[in-house]
Amino acid sequence: MAYYQEGNLRAGVPAADYSAKAGCAMSFDGDTITLVATAGARIDGVLIDDPVWSSDATRRQNGTIQVRDVVKVVAGDVVAKGALLAVEVTTGHFITATTGQHIVAKAYQASTAAGQLIAAELNYLGVV
Repeated sequence: MAYYQEGNLRAGVPAADYSAKAGCAMSFDGDTITLVATAGARIDGVLIDDPVWSSDATRRQNGTIQVRDVVKVVAGDVVAKGALLAVEVTTGHFITATTGQHIVAKAYQASTAAGQLIAAELNYLGVV
């Protein structure tokens, strides 16, 4: 069964080298895409591509984030299907939400280990 669904997309200049960060939580200020690496923080979307990075700002490729609907995310740990998800500290990966964290997605697939791509629906559901 296919879980990917095109949703609302935003493009912006990556704040750093995110060429290996597809599936990670991002913030977006209208111009710049930045990795969200704060435990339980709110997000604006998930990076869905691998933008080319260059130290020369004129040669950088825009990155694209998906801001809603079903998208592939990187699990930060074992995650059960149906789990409510939050952002893990430092990596921008997704973990099962715990007390005090913002719920930013719901897992449509389970993961058996950190680093796996799983389908999740982006939807802000408040704080646990």
